Amino acid sequence: MPIDTLKAARRLQEDGTFSPEQAKRIAETLSEMDVASATKEDLNDLEEKVATQSELKAVKSDLGKQIEEKHSATIRTVVGTTAAVGAVLAVVIPLAIYPMG
Repeated sequence: MPIDTLKAARRLQEDGTFSPEQAKRIAETLSEMDVASATKEDLNDLEEKVATQSELKAVKSDLGKQIEEKHSATIRTVVGTTAAVGAVLAVVIPLAIYPMG
């Protein structure tokens, strides 16, 4: 939030503690420092981002587990199908070579 240097300088002069030149320089220095202060809204935004990141990590982990499970199921299906095709071929090929009859 930017500092209103004119307003700050006036307030520093009000009780006579600082001369106009001192008050002006202090206000300018504070303005140049660009002091950032976190507002409640900033903190809420940060909290939402952290929560979103946590949720994203959980989703990634769950997705990884699901992919792993599907991969294992696919491998089992391919192996089973290959075995079944092999068994069928083991019966069909001899029948084709040596017809009955």
